[in-house]
Amino acid sequence: MKAILAAMALALTAGAAGTAFDNATASRIAILHGGRVKPLDSCAREVLRSITGKERFPGYWDSVTQHQIEVFGDAEPVEAFLRLVAEPERFRALNFIRVDHPELKQKYRLDENRIFFSLRDFDGCREELQAESRRIDADNATSAQRALLSLIRKQNYVQAIFEERLLAIVPVPFGPTGGWMTPADLRIYFSEAQPTDPRFRAVKTALDEFLKKDPTKDREQTLRKIVSEFARVKSGLAKGEFGEVNLAVAGLAAALKAANPAEYPSDEDIDRELSYQKLQPFSLAAGVFALALLIYIGAYVFDSGKVWAFGVASQMAGIGMVAYGYALRWTIAGRYPLSNHYESMIMVAFGAGIISLIAELILRRRVFGLAGTTVSCLMILLAQTVPIFAEQSAISNLQPALQTFWMTIHVPIIMTGYAGAAIICVLGHIYLFTHILRRESPGKEAALEALDVVMYRALQVTVLFLLTGILLGAVWAGEAWGRPWGWDMKETWALITLIAYLVTLHGRFTGYVRGLGTALCALGGFMLVILCYYGVNFIFGKGLHTYGFGSGEIWPVVAFFIFEAVLMGASAAVGIARRRKPPLDAGTE
Repeated sequence: MKAILAAMALALTAGAAGTAFDNATASRIAILHGGRVKPLDSCAREVLRSITGKERFPGYWDSVTQHQIEVFGDAEPVEAFLRLVAEPERFRALNFIRVDHPELKQKYRLDENRIFFSLRDFDGCREELQAESRRIDADNATSAQRALLSLIRKQNYVQAIFEERLLAIVPVPFGPTGGWMTPADLRIYFSEAQPTDPRFRAVKTALDEFLKKDPTKDREQTLRKIVSEFARVKSGLAKGEFGEVNLAVAGLAAALKAANPAEYPSDEDIDRELSYQKLQPFSLAAGVFALALLIYIGAYVFDSGKVWAFGVASQMAGIGMVAYGYALRWTIAGRYPLSNHYESMIMVAFGAGIISLIAELILRRRVFGLAGTTVSCLMILLAQTVPIFAEQSAISNLQPALQTFWMTIHVPIIMTGYAGAAIICVLGHIYLFTHILRRESPGKEAALEALDVVMYRALQVTVLFLLTGILLGAVWAGEAWGRPWGWDMKETWALITLIAYLVTLHGRFTGYVRGLGTALCALGGFMLVILCYYGVNFIFGKGLHTYGFGSGEIWPVVAFFIFEAVLMGASAAVGIARRRKPPLDAGTE
């Protein structure tokens, strides 16, 4: 009780008259969410990202009404999250639940011109949605079916927030899983109403036992304080009285920590995760890689050693920032951070940075660093900004199938192979654009010859990592599923991709594939990588690798493949046309 009184006194003297939400105090409240105790700030970011596609969601432009729709305004994630709790009726009618999948909109008669919908928009099809979701086999779901499951999850998320079922902030464990309680659980417990459902019986049993161990009644007073302060938080937010809200938040935070200190996370753990969320190291790394890319372009164009050195230093800084972000995620999660598509994309960015930096330091070709920083920057940007990837960025517990030593070996190696494939693809684009746009000259031929050698070196590294990754994956499959190979869709596409690069490497080694051929194969091979890495997980959605599945769209892939096909066709046509011309006189430039 002394801790609570001290905190309340501090709040009274420090800012009762404040008009802004006290995000710093509210963010530090611990919550049990997704099987992990974390700051409320992390939970709020994850929930908002899952529902809206973004951690902060001020509003959006509605193409149907031609108006700007305000949702959360300038509210930080925690304030937005608590507003959902405080004003359920207002948000029930507000369009902020993101639905992208066109097939889903068409099937359930949703406006195909809109992206955001309200809970009320689903009133006419909610039972149909629920019935369909129960018929879906999650392990073999199509992209549209996974989109439906995602929509149901979003609806359940929002409904759970409205009913306060998601706010497991009271550190009193109950039931067989040891889940935390919500303020609503305490409110019901201290009221005359006594529900008989299994969950509340478990809550009541745990609270009876918890309070019995404290003859001084301090625990009961603290729990009642939690109920009253949380009610004040909701009331103040609904009325917009932030002075009142901030006092209540301070009292609530102190009471929660005092209720059961043995269960509450340490300040160090809370600070570490809040620092990670505030710093956003991967976003920062993307900016550093973009800077390094620009510097490498300057070094490549002007053939400057000094500019090249700055590029190397910037690339090292970007790699260091990614490593720091990985270290923070590793410490926070207590496991190797490579369990979903988001984390694997960051690994591709990290691998591209490492292998291209090593190649640059050895060969000093400038173009290696240019290609590597391009891949690193783009992969992080895609992971951070594309909703289907970004929604997997939450730090979560590791699935049982991934709790093995092999994951820390197989996945980084195969991701580094994909990084090598992406680097070759960028080099191939540089080769093709140089081939098409640059005037014929001995200087151009020399540049293309140098690029061909660089692509060959990158191809060797890529094949090495892909082959090693597949072999280690077979060992892991033998341990996990009792067979090293089963023609699972991911395994099949990985083998097809490896064979494509092996054929290219063999052709380059024997002299059948050189220059333009190597560049064309680089683009074609990377399209196979996309089908293996993205297609199997987000479009085809079949196989045993269900831990990485999502509900992606096919049209961005189709558009990219069309662009690549046009570029490859144009390059081949230019090459054929130039071969028919008489050879260039050696004396001309």
